[in-house]
Amino acid sequence: MKRQSPKRQTSGTAADWSRRDALKALGAGTAALMLPRAVAAGGHDADVIVIGAGLAGLQAAILLQDEGLDVLVVEGNDRVGGRVWSLDNVPGQPEAGGAEIAPGYARMHSMIARLGDIGLASWKQYKNDQTFAIYDAGKLSSLADWQKSPANRFSSAERALFGPLGPFGVALAYLPRPNPLPALDSWLDRESAALDVPLDRYLRGLGASAEALRFAASGVPADSVAATSALALLRMMRVFDEMGPYDGLQIFAGGTSRVPEGMAALLKREVRLRSRVTGLRTQRDGVEIALADGTTLRAGHAVCSVPLPVLRSLRIDPALPPLQAEAVQRIPYDSALSIFFAIKTPFWEADGLPASTRGSDSFGRASVRRSPRGEHIWFHKAGAAAVPYRKLADGELMKVATKELNEARPSTIGRVEASFAVNWNTLPWNRAHLHHRGPGDITNFGNIAAEAHGRIHFAGEHTSVTMMGMEGAMESGERAAVEILQRLG
Repeated sequence: MKRQSPKRQTSGTAADWSRRDALKALGAGTAALMLPRAVAAGGHDADVIVIGAGLAGLQAAILLQDEGLDVLVVEGNDRVGGRVWSLDNVPGQPEAGGAEIAPGYARMHSMIARLGDIGLASWKQYKNDQTFAIYDAGKLSSLADWQKSPANRFSSAERALFGPLGPFGVALAYLPRPNPLPALDSWLDRESAALDVPLDRYLRGLGASAEALRFAASGVPADSVAATSALALLRMMRVFDEMGPYDGLQIFAGGTSRVPEGMAALLKREVRLRSRVTGLRTQRDGVEIALADGTTLRAGHAVCSVPLPVLRSLRIDPALPPLQAEAVQRIPYDSALSIFFAIKTPFWEADGLPASTRGSDSFGRASVRRSPRGEHIWFHKAGAAAVPYRKLADGELMKVATKELNEARPSTIGRVEASFAVNWNTLPWNRAHLHHRGPGDITNFGNIAAEAHGRIHFAGEHTSVTMMGMEGAMESGERAAVEILQRLG
């Protein structure tokens, strides 16, 4: 049965919504929100318990603490940060998760200013660029040579669309300009439902060829272009428009993990690590949170910021409303994995090609990444390219990736060495990488996954309205905190 599009969520719709703006929305100054400790005095362990110490959970915890609440953060992993993870002990000190921030990341920049000792550097300053060698149909070549070869089966009209990304950017070049979504939250408007269709059908309607769709498959998080919503892609491009110029990207000189670590240090109560939550129960005066070790914690409210694949395994009593429960179960996440290689010698000097490699079909991308912390190869597979590998253990992943990289780029033989693998699909605190939306998902579910359930409030990048990525996570934590402050205020 086809459902009508749920009403648009209106909280948290400004890209630069600051803490001051959030407090204005409550109609009260900070002093008025210094709430009495009646909740904790009633036998609770905290006023609010936040589940998950990623950016979303930490952002919610800090804002609530700023307003006088006693907040406890519990985290199943042995570190804070969630999908922000700097591999400090791996050669080249790569980033397993979020790495760059854009000029439009207002909340991230605000937090960096508050922390005070987080150094930033220009992404391009360290010779990170978009140039790459291309591996297609079993052959490696420069992008310029590939464009003149028989392997290039694009029509002359589509060849005119080639930009810095070559064939990998052709599908994006078909998207209408200006973006049909006038605002960052327009993807939730009822009028946008007509765009919530399979991406391959949408692009073919704009003139895209089968070859364009073949290369587009390497850039979508779903297992195929047909399993991706055109509306979701248009939303992503609308966010990119708001983020600011590509040349303005910045990286963290000391590693992105310094941000969540600094946020955790702002909390009065230490984050309770290795505390896996198994269930939540709402009662008349609070929430009970069950831990895997048999402990039960109690609070007046809870913020649950875990990814949906983890949320699916939690017992929630009373159960979520049917449509929200269906959204939690059905909203898809991508398969994604990363294998990092230490660079012994500059292999690109041996073959005269750009340092990075992008491949069609199942290869993925092998990018040389540079930062003040060093350089390394980031061999990344997502979507359809990652599906055959998503159950492999880390050691097997490194063997398979080494073989594939050496075959595609023989100059890497003996010049690089696999050093670490991250399979997001097998990590128990994630069980996947990033959420996406299939055709009809936005029409059917809107942003219902973000709706509070009694005294349980939800956060996480998958519940953001205006932004995505790290900034979206921060936005969602801010919204969840404001929901609680509004109820208490």
